[in-house]
Amino acid sequence: TVEELCGIAMEQWTADRWRTCQSASKILVGTPEVFRSSLVDKGFMKAASISLCVFDECHNATGNSAMASIMRDSIIPFCNDPLLDATQELPRIVGLTASFVNGKCQNLITKRHNLEALMQAEMWAPCPEQMEAMTQEREFILVDNWALPNKSEDLKTWATDTVEAYLRPLADALAPIKTSSKVASHAAHVLI
Repeated sequence: TVEELCGIAMEQWTADRWRTCQSASKILVGTPEVFRSSLVDKGFMKAASISLCVFDECHNATGNSAMASIMRDSIIPFCNDPLLDATQELPRIVGLTASFVNGKCQNLITKRHNLEALMQAEMWAPCPEQMEAMTQEREFILVDNWALPNKSEDLKTWATDTVEAYLRPLADALAPIKTSSKVASHAAHVLI
């Protein structure tokens, strides 16, 4: 079974409630903060009980974020414990992201290495041959005019304008949240 863990009620959970949840469910899905609180602050959950940990938007695992704390303060110390039984299965970590950059597009190599070190992983993206094999069974729409500008200073403008052009038809749906130009500006860094 799958258990969804989120919300303020999680703060009231006891060690017994966590044990019951873990024994009754094979898959736990929740916000990083819920798991950080249980693993790091309260110690209700142990890294040894994790077989697979999937971090979505793992580029946000920086500084004092909940994802960074889970890795730095719970999973990495467990995996590096010299007293760990050699037969103990270690948690497998999967980090998903469209862009490994969090914040400004500066010091990219350092940011990549820091994220890889924290996630105890290497970044991987499919090579063109793998992409070709994956796309043979799927239908894709060709998007025209995605050529990059020649001058690097025009790159952010190009990316923002391109994303905004695709978001304009969704302007009414986005209006209650943000303008399409604001969403485009925030999303443009994925393209550059």
